[in-house]
Amino acid sequence: GEGKDSNTVEMVWWFPKSSEQYRISGRLQFIGSNGPLFSYTDNDVKDDDDDNTTDRNNCYFMAERKQQWGNLSDMAREQFFWEKPGIPYSSSSADGVESYAGVPPGGRDDDGKLLPPPDSFLIMLLYPSKIDYLRL
Repeated sequence: GEGKDSNTVEMVWWFPKSSEQYRISGRLQFIGSNGPLFSYTDNDVKDDDDDNTTDRNNCYFMAERKQQWGNLSDMAREQFFWEKPGIPYSSSSADGVESYAGVPPGGRDDDGKLLPPPDSFLIMLLYPSKIDYLRL
């Protein structure tokens, strides 16, 4: 299907000091608040354990997403609450700290606890199908 074909990508990982390059091609999967935005299998055969495996994988992926959200700096988390690109911000300064309207400082609530990641925060997984190594 179209969704299955449209997630094919290529990535380059370059090491400038050693002049090495890895070219990795494969499929992408994005993890959102409810787990994978789409999933794929290498074949269309459905196993009886597929539902249990999918549930376990979704729980794992969602836990990883939450972990990565917590690992971000406060300033990085704030960016995921910004309005759409191109919309001007109205900033205000309170006690010398610049803040943007509608953006929770540090991605935290009033008690300082982390807010849940917004829908705009996705984890991107690359499942390699081919890796080329080049020494340039």
